[in-house]
Amino acid sequence: ALGPELGSPLVFPSYSQTKIDAPTTPLLALYRGPLAALGAQYAIDGDDLEFTSFGYAFDPGSWFLRGEVTRITGEDNLLAKNTNAYLSGGIRTGAFTPYMTLAQVHLDSDTSIGARDPIGVINAGLSTTNADQKSITVGTRWDFHENLALKAEYAHVDVPAGSTGGLVNRQPGFVTGQDYDLLSISLDFVF
Repeated sequence: ALGPELGSPLVFPSYSQTKIDAPTTPLLALYRGPLAALGAQYAIDGDDLEFTSFGYAFDPGSWFLRGEVTRITGEDNLLAKNTNAYLSGGIRTGAFTPYMTLAQVHLDSDTSIGARDPIGVINAGLSTTNADQKSITVGTRWDFHENLALKAEYAHVDVPAGSTGGLVNRQPGFVTGQDYDLLSISLDFVF
């Protein structure tokens, strides 16, 4: 992986490549005869996965600005390829740091191969990879004691039709393409 940090303000590029195996072969074994090549193409069996990112951060002390764009690419298989980006900024006023973050996840790969998949296993797998979403988050951090901070934030996540919005523990009755709101309160310990 390449990831130098160049000066101040901080710039952090990164690149990594890995080979990945996943237990897709038993499901794709249904693709026999003239469909065997299609099943082999979408199997995750020693495939290359590439991760590229470029980030920027500026923090003079009383305020900060930070952003990053990442891209996941690789071979055509059942893994999602996507581009993610965020931009976050805030100000520090005494013990409080209010901030805002804008973020987006964009799927760069197909969610279906249509009629090329008469069995349906590949289309079913690809349909679960759509995590497109845009979000806006506002929050504040309160450093109320040495090495202790209380953080509260509210996020609104805009989820387009057909997307799961990044939610992974989907329950029966889950409907794709529905916006959601998230309120969180956390206590951070610094050691």
